Amino acid sequence: MSITAAALFWLLTLSVAAEEPAYTLRAFVPNRLLRQGEVRVVVSNGTVAVQTILYTSLPDRVIAGICGKEAARWKSGQEHFGDSQAYCAALKEIPAALRKRNNGKIKVYQWMIEFRHTPDADRVELRAIETSGDKERLRIAPQELLFTPQVPSAYIRKNMEMIMQDLFGKDEKNRDMLQRLIGQLSVPALAKPQ
Repeated sequence: MSITAAALFWLLTLSVAAEEPAYTLRAFVPNRLLRQGEVRVVVSNGTVAVQTILYTSLPDRVIAGICGKEAARWKSGQEHFGDSQAYCAALKEIPAALRKRNNGKIKVYQWMIEFRHTPDADRVELRAIETSGDKERLRIAPQELLFTPQVPSAYIRKNMEMIMQDLFGKDEKNRDMLQRLIGQLSVPALAKPQ
């Protein structure tokens, strides 16, 4: 293979790889032994997403845990208290929406919370999902969009930062990568959430 052909091969390989989402960080929640889901930080083409993938038979307990963390982060009277309340209200609708979607027959509730930051807009989506594979190599297929809480970009970016710090900030090996990701979130989005 000539130098030009080899260079072209590597450029094509890199361009294809750049289009694939990269799971930059991953953690099981609440932990590896008592898994009810996992959190992934996905970076792809200028987008940073924090995905919480949940698979649980105890959705109300999981939602209470999430909303408990929200209550600790956003106290009454603070700037994003109302946004946090709107987010938790949408979360509390998830079990009923999933039961309706599955005609009331459901053993394991599967859904994804995605906080997404792009150069153009920020968004939070709550989606029904289907999973395949084992929990070590879980693959997800997003299905129906259930809810899109209307919350401001500043709340979305700050929540993304807090989730990443909470799950990955204590590990020294993640520190540099985490700072770069958080740096990307500090750039204000141009548009309001859609």
